[in-house]
Amino acid sequence: SREFTALGTVIDVAVLAGGALLASIDLHGAVRTWSAKSGALMRMLSPASAGPIGRYRVLKASGDLLFALAWGKVSVWNATSGVLVRQLIDFPYILRDFAISDGGREVVACGDEEEVVLWEVASGEQLRLGTRREQRWSGGPHECVV
Repeated sequence: SREFTALGTVIDVAVLAGGALLASIDLHGAVRTWSAKSGALMRMLSPASAGPIGRYRVLKASGDLLFALAWGKVSVWNATSGVLVRQLIDFPYILRDFAISDGGREVVACGDEEEVVLWEVASGEQLRLGTRREQRWSGGPHECVV
C-alpha cells in the first residue's frame, strides 16, 4: 500500500492509464493526478467548476481520459498531458451523476428533475435530452447507467 498526501478534502478518486496514474477531486473541484508508482503529484488540473463547495464532485476514467463532474458540467482531460479536451455543458438542471460508454466516446449524465443528457465526447455535441423515465435509465434517484 502507498500513502498519498492530498491538499484538501478528497471527494472521489479514479485510476487511469492502466493503473499508472491516480486522480483525485476535492471539495473545491480541484483535480490532481498522481504517479501510482512513486506517489508524486504529477499535475494540478484546472478546477472542474467554481460551484458551491461539496456539490456533486465525481471522477471517472476511461483509458487516458479523466472525466470530472462538478456543479453543472462534465470536464474531460487527457490525464497524461493535462490538456483539457472538452467541457460538456448545456444541461438545464444540476448534474448529480454520470456514466461513460466503453472507450469514452459518449457520456450520459442525469440530474434534478430526472433529466438525462447524452453527449458525444469528441465533438461535444449533445445527442439527446430526455427524462430518465423516457430513457428507462436504471438505478437509484441520482444514478446513471450506460
